[in-house]
Amino acid sequence: MKVLATYPNGAIKELAYDTNKDFPLDCFKIPRVIEDFEYMQTFAYTMCALKQLQMSKYLIKFLGFDDLYDANYNLYFFEKRQGIPLTKLLHTVCRTL
Repeated sequence: MKVLATYPNGAIKELAYDTNKDFPLDCFKIPRVIEDFEYMQTFAYTMCALKQLQMSKYLIKFLGFDDLYDANYNLYFFEKRQGIPLTKLLHTVCRTL
């Protein structure tokens, strides 16, 4: 896996590949012991929202997680898609109204 970003709280974003279909994924490695409560709360809310909006063609898909592969991290897998960040999209829409 190729490291795309590392965060001060110990979280890591990596490029991963689906083992069955060999397409790229974003993998977030979240330490099992993390002291950054705000980050974890935001991450949990984001995952919950993505699960609820699974059928939306405009948002990335949450594909699942693995809590057995790595003893130090929980792995969360997301569809890899290039696009406009939601905050930028909202700013653009609000300016046109």
